[in-house]
Amino acid sequence: MRHVQYGVARTAGGKCMRREPSHAMHVPHRHHVFDEYTVSLADGSLMQVLRLEGFRFETTDTEALARKAAAFNNLLRSQHEHVYLYTNLIRRHEDALPEGAFPPGFSHDLNEAWLQEFRGGKVFTNDYYLTIVMRDPFAMANWWEEWKMRLTRRSQTVGLRVRQQRMAKELSSIVTSFQGWLHDFGTKRLGVSILHPAGSMVPVLTSEVLQLLSYIINGETAPARLPCSTLAEATCQREWWFPNGTFVSKGVSESDTFYGAMLSLREYPSEGTMNGIFDDLLSLQFEVVVSQSFVREQNTFARKRLELQKQRYISAKEHERVINSVEDAIGELAASEVCYGHHHLTIMVRAASPEELEYRVALIKPIFSHVGVELVREGLNMEAAFWAQLPGNREYAMPRGWSLVSTKNIADFASFHAYARGEAGGSYLGSALSICKSKGNTPYFINLHQGKNGSTCIFGKTGSGKTTAAAFLVSQSQKYGGHTIIFDKDGSWENYVRAEDGNYATVRPGEQTGWNPLQLPDTPENRHFVSGFVSLQLSKTLKQSLTREQERRVTEAVSQLYDEFELTQRRYALLRELLINKSLQEALEPWMEKGQYGWLFDSPEHTLSFDQPITGIELGWILDQGEVVRTPAVSFLLYCTKQVVERAQLLRIILEEAWFLLRDEALAAQCEDWVRTMRKKDAFLFFLSQNLDLGSRAGMAIYEQSATKIFFPPFAAERKVYTETLGITEAQYELMFGESVESRTMLIKHGEETVVGVLDLSVVPEYLPILAGDKESLQLMRKLRAKHGPQAADWLPHFKVEVLRNEKASLDTTAHRSDHGNVWVERDTR
Repeated sequence: MRHVQYGVARTAGGKCMRREPSHAMHVPHRHHVFDEYTVSLADGSLMQVLRLEGFRFETTDTEALARKAAAFNNLLRSQHEHVYLYTNLIRRHEDALPEGAFPPGFSHDLNEAWLQEFRGGKVFTNDYYLTIVMRDPFAMANWWEEWKMRLTRRSQTVGLRVRQQRMAKELSSIVTSFQGWLHDFGTKRLGVSILHPAGSMVPVLTSEVLQLLSYIINGETAPARLPCSTLAEATCQREWWFPNGTFVSKGVSESDTFYGAMLSLREYPSEGTMNGIFDDLLSLQFEVVVSQSFVREQNTFARKRLELQKQRYISAKEHERVINSVEDAIGELAASEVCYGHHHLTIMVRAASPEELEYRVALIKPIFSHVGVELVREGLNMEAAFWAQLPGNREYAMPRGWSLVSTKNIADFASFHAYARGEAGGSYLGSALSICKSKGNTPYFINLHQGKNGSTCIFGKTGSGKTTAAAFLVSQSQKYGGHTIIFDKDGSWENYVRAEDGNYATVRPGEQTGWNPLQLPDTPENRHFVSGFVSLQLSKTLKQSLTREQERRVTEAVSQLYDEFELTQRRYALLRELLINKSLQEALEPWMEKGQYGWLFDSPEHTLSFDQPITGIELGWILDQGEVVRTPAVSFLLYCTKQVVERAQLLRIILEEAWFLLRDEALAAQCEDWVRTMRKKDAFLFFLSQNLDLGSRAGMAIYEQSATKIFFPPFAAERKVYTETLGITEAQYELMFGESVESRTMLIKHGEETVVGVLDLSVVPEYLPILAGDKESLQLMRKLRAKHGPQAADWLPHFKVEVLRNEKASLDTTAHRSDHGNVWVERDTR
């Protein structure tokens, strides 16, 4: 331990006075040397730091996790004795928000309300740092000569400089090899970067290593300017006191004070370690810093220690299983499967008050005891444990608790497991679509696109939150502009479309729809479609395919209709006369104005338009019908939508309960071709279904061509449907099988990444009935529109007030009645 050194200051009169000792003497970091990545330490060592995103462990199979641990073990045992490692896990608050500007209106207000759940430190991020430190091999082998050289102030000789340059090159090579081994962990080397402050034309050099040190010691996350002084002096910007059990850190003001505790390992697990042994730390609801170091020992020394340990167990007549475990360790060492070294681990907990600190410490200890690890709260050794957190500060870790452990143990302790984060930017549409939380309360940025393909399949039983989530994602996508077309079932989307001031129409039997395919604009493409469409109608009526002669007759009649008659004259009665063929004329009669389905397609004026930014059509009645009605109706709508795809800059298409379409072979084939076409355009599909049985080749093709798949619990279908048909692994299935609807979790498969997200929209209760309308909310919306006006600005504020009032009344009733019988307790629990 270094001795405390006091500086000397002078008063105005020139008299000397003693100055308080600087905390910087506990920090070994000196300067960035040789390049922007390398930092020198007080003992002549050099270090570089890697930041790791971590490995997405949650949905990964056990075998894959074991392979990652084995690879890290191989990396550790390949290092020389003069290289040692530090790891830091920092769980801290983060304000993570997706970018993008919404136009005024419902989606803007919903976005602002939703993002309040991610502001003000309500979510966390888990940052990993791996520091590789290289000690001077010459100094280690010739410590006496090195000591004499430093004693005589010859440390800046040319020989030392050349040695350190050689060390820096070797260190860079080692760090590069680490990055290669850990490429799946998302590594970035910390160094000196250039910052362009807002409002300033002068760039600023910052040190990312100093920023790391500053957070560990000061709890500050702001970029750190590259100092003229040493990194040690720039790091220590606060005052610390270390009374027994709790340390106090004070900034420039009285309010800038926090309290902390240091926890260290007292006892390692007797049953051995396992991969991800400390994963529960990743979901704590407060900030922690977990620091570890590993210094490899020579194999001969490690073997002697193990042999000695074995003899002690034999002398103490320990259980045979314990002795065998030591023999196994000796065998692994002899076979070069592992190496051994000295290890230390500390956990720092901080809080704004002593009471909150005690509460947090009490929450951490069970996490470790659950896996057989016993923690001790540092008292007299607290200050040394505090400074030992700093990467490279080896001598502060050595006096206390350095234990000899294997590289396999280190691979388990430092597994670098992390929750998926998604991409905040860089998608095809720019910024991330939206944001939700992981089960560890970390942010996950939602993106649906892979390249230009943004088609998405969403599966979930009725009541699972499938439609609510889809409506939320569609609302979030409004920041990109473009058009939205919604094919609804049972009115689930009507409230949302009305709230966005869009057009919404409901198909009711007997009521004119405003659809007339014969009045489509006169283009070769439309003529070809109308001929095929009329042939489809006739074949459904005749219950058989048309002959080539009949198809020719239909084509001629359609051409004559377009060539000789005005748009308003083009009706089914006129087409009937032009067909001439009696059997075809009779087959067309149900589709004429006074026929059974005349209200559906024989409108006096074709008014169907998708020119509005948002259009919704309720198709519940049509989807429940047989092929005679369903196939022509949906075919017509798909064609009209395809025309929008050709001219719209960005188009979102939502198919509610799309599995109804897949029951119809003709429609399924059209949908498959439709999805393939949309991949080449700026259009993407939301395919919603409660039925997991895709049931057809077209359904499977749509699923496979979709960039994103989202599954909502409960997972009620047979296991093989998930694992064999839908490509969900056994680990992912097991993870989601026990989840309930109330958990608000969803399994997201986006490209090669599979994550579990939490989308709890109950935090914005006034918006929920808009996102997923039910009978009561639809009645309320219609009543308020009739009373206050059809524009969203007229009725929506009253709707929100009414929803919140009903929510409060429901909560008050539940709270009051819960004291009067078990039945109300059960209701509250549900």
